[in-house]
Amino acid sequence: MGVEWPINYAQVTLVFTLTGDAEEMVTTFGVAPDLGFSATLIATHAVTAARAADGPFLASQILGGYTFQGARAALRTLDGMETGEDFTAPQTGTKSGNPLPSNCSELWTKRTALGGRRNKGRNYIPPVYFSEADVDPRGAITVSMTTRQAVVTQFVTKMAELDVPLVLFHSDGGVPTSITGLTVNSLIATQRERMR
Repeated sequence: MGVEWPINYAQVTLVFTLTGDAEEMVTTFGVAPDLGFSATLIATHAVTAARAADGPFLASQILGGYTFQGARAALRTLDGMETGEDFTAPQTGTKSGNPLPSNCSELWTKRTALGGRRNKGRNYIPPVYFSEADVDPRGAITVSMTTRQAVVTQFVTKMAELDVPLVLFHSDGGVPTSITGLTVNSLIATQRERMR
């Protein structure tokens, strides 16, 4: 089921690649940009937050072989959909370790100030951070997640500082809910359809 978003909201797509794999890996977020922001500026702000000195997709936070390429944004306006992108400074990973299989994902839970299923969400992040050595056979992450959680929390803060705060879209196109935080799950998520 897809999501709809109202006028003056945007969807940001963060794009990753793996050496030797022609297919992109992506994750998406809803944002509530300041009025007057272009789709390209929204994408640029997302890239800035993602690769900031304390961001989750800086080269030192990415396994070797993976590259954070940049972002695309789709902004719904009165005139239709405006798209933009920023792929100006890819971040190739410098973190050591063997990558997880391509059907594995880091799972971030979206938190809001409201309760109920409607106000919860998830992001499946390509397996760019945790290596095989960081995960046990059951899929539990065995290393301290304090550092990872800190950079993910900083990503939420930085997006708000850049006037593109994260929001949770709803399948009915209703008013998006503000995301108050992202929590890194202690288990690796798997997606069967990603197996090749």
